Amino acid sequence: MIGMFVNPLEPCLIEEKTMDWIGRTLSKVTIQKLLGRGGMAEVYLGLHNTLNRPVAVKILHGHLLEDDVLMERFRSEAQAVANLRHPNIVQVLDFDIIEDRPYIVMELLEGPSLADYLGRLRKRGERLPPDITGRIITAIAGALDYAHGRGIVHRDVKPSNVLLRTEVGPVDPTAPLPADVQPILTDFGVARMANATIRTASGAIVGTPAYMSPEQISGTSVDARSDIYSLGVMLYEMLSGRLPFGGDDETVASALIKHITDPPHPLPEVPKDVQAVVFRALAKDRSDRYSKASEMALEVRQALGVPLGTRELDMLKASATYPTPAGLIAPPSTAIEKPSRTGRALWTVAIIALLLVAVGVGILLGTDVFDDENSSSPDPAGLSMEDMPEESFGVLGFGSESEPFANQVMLYVTRLTPPSQDMHYEAWLLGAETRRSIGVLDIDSSGEGELTFTDVNGENLLATFERFEITLEPSPDSNPLPTGDAVYSGAVPSESLAHIRHLLTAFGRTPDGGGLVINLMKHAHLMAESVEALKDAQQGQDLDAMKHEAEGLVNLIEGEGGEHFGDLDGDDEVTNRGDSFGLLPGAQNAGYIQTAIEHARYSAGTADATGNIMHQEQYFEAAAQNLGGWAAQLRDAALSIVESEDLSATAPYVEEVVSLAERFMRGQDADQDGSVEPIQDEGGAEVALYYALRMADMPVLAGMNRVPEPGSGGEHEQEAYEEGTEPAGEPAETPAGDN
Repeated sequence: MIGMFVNPLEPCLIEEKTMDWIGRTLSKVTIQKLLGRGGMAEVYLGLHNTLNRPVAVKILHGHLLEDDVLMERFRSEAQAVANLRHPNIVQVLDFDIIEDRPYIVMELLEGPSLADYLGRLRKRGERLPPDITGRIITAIAGALDYAHGRGIVHRDVKPSNVLLRTEVGPVDPTAPLPADVQPILTDFGVARMANATIRTASGAIVGTPAYMSPEQISGTSVDARSDIYSLGVMLYEMLSGRLPFGGDDETVASALIKHITDPPHPLPEVPKDVQAVVFRALAKDRSDRYSKASEMALEVRQALGVPLGTRELDMLKASATYPTPAGLIAPPSTAIEKPSRTGRALWTVAIIALLLVAVGVGILLGTDVFDDENSSSPDPAGLSMEDMPEESFGVLGFGSESEPFANQVMLYVTRLTPPSQDMHYEAWLLGAETRRSIGVLDIDSSGEGELTFTDVNGENLLATFERFEITLEPSPDSNPLPTGDAVYSGAVPSESLAHIRHLLTAFGRTPDGGGLVINLMKHAHLMAESVEALKDAQQGQDLDAMKHEAEGLVNLIEGEGGEHFGDLDGDDEVTNRGDSFGLLPGAQNAGYIQTAIEHARYSAGTADATGNIMHQEQYFEAAAQNLGGWAAQLRDAALSIVESEDLSATAPYVEEVVSLAERFMRGQDADQDGSVEPIQDEGGAEVALYYALRMADMPVLAGMNRVPEPGSGGEHEQEAYEEGTEPAGEPAETPAGDN
């Protein structure tokens, strides 16, 4: 975090062995003790020798030294925030580099956060007085307008990032807030310059679920109005003691959905004029929100009957005078953006609800070669609401937590009309000549419901079913067939479906006829098994066995026809855990990775491809491209093991093979933001599988036999043409029997 506060009620305990900077002097600051550690840096307490005051010092982690991208991001973060000079924004004092390690010196703030204080009030059944509420909102609004004017969007405005102090010292968290309370907005460490998508391949999507704007939840671009939405959530909480969406017993998934679909709960405890201000800040469409935070602050103070003081008015005017840079409020970027995330989780009924709101799913694929406790499960985005038709009432998606793949469907609905007491909803999967009930769909009074169905025999459901219906049935119902017409339905568009099935169900040119991505995942597991055997051979100091396993890795990656495929260790036996298709292009075929990328492109380039298919294909391709590079590096390291004549010489190559195999399966958190995402150098095989499955997501539409409208495919077709691939339809060499 940029900006550090110390809560005297919550002392920080850090292990002694981490304090290697203690006692050293960086520029004019002597390091005294470690306060905390984050994904990119450690934060220390220091004494500024010239100013003679305590400061916080943020130092980049040593294991990130060789990553030029992260180093530059750290510099950008420091330089951007260091230029901010506002009384309600934590102050950065210095920025420098020592021993190739950049660090930032910032003011150290003592006192509680607004979240701490609100929590104490809530326990006592109390609320902030109107004048204090108006003062805090006005100050934070001014800070945001100031930052927005400098091209910085905070992206994580919430009470825990607002620190409370007075003009003369800290705040007593157990006493009423004084009239001169000063809120300080901190943690600009998660902010990114608003034009970051111009400078990098993607923009980070950061935030805390309860305070995130609909566009953050959907995984689309954010701007200043996203901060205003979060400020509106914070204001709602200050006024009522609760959040505008969801309740204490509600799942995170359901609450997130409501940020996109539902109006906030009413505020009967405040005047209607106050509620109107809050609700405008919480508008789903950002064009309906305030364009500046100060506008919101002025209107809420007027509605609360709390006039602005002269000093506050001067500060607000000064904060709002900076012009908004071009691009700060802009249409969504065409670049692939990082999806938002919720954390590590298995794909469960609760998580499928997040398909509509672009939050993460971890696909747990167990294997002994990896440490599951230390691995970072992929947290990729689900289906963006902007990619679904406007009349969508939910989504049905395919998935599974492990092999067999696609033997599970998960249905989430919202805003359905509740049936009468003598009727209920039932959901059905439909194929060309078959129908299958997946169960009764129970919904609550608001029209929300969830349903998960798993085929106990492990059948790949996408191979048989490509449509679904939701019908109204009598209660009780003894008829195994639907008794009425479908009231909701959905489908995968037929032209795109053919290529999606090539990825996830069957492809005629693979040795076993299996789907390209499914077989790719199987090879990732075989790779892991081979690496485990290689480690065992190394531990047993058996060089011949090590060469045997290394040969198997090379042959698995290259397939028959590969440049190095064959008996590499000279034991008159070709070792190959995989099939003849291979992962990389060879003389006989293009390998699983490239062939899967081509068919994903074909599915997104068809005439009936939806916006969702195009969107998820981009994420899939980003992860799949990573796999090609890592597979080639792993092959080269395995070749070095085969060619080694000395056991000790193999150690660095074995270490590289182990690291690359784990990266191939699970990806890596290259930018150290706490998640593995579908971007360059991050997403691995698990992420690629997830997005291939998301290409088959079906929106819930009103009526019978509904198929989502096609999206624009022109840009994608042009890209495919420029890269020398056929933009749409079946590749000429594919046998007609492939399905």
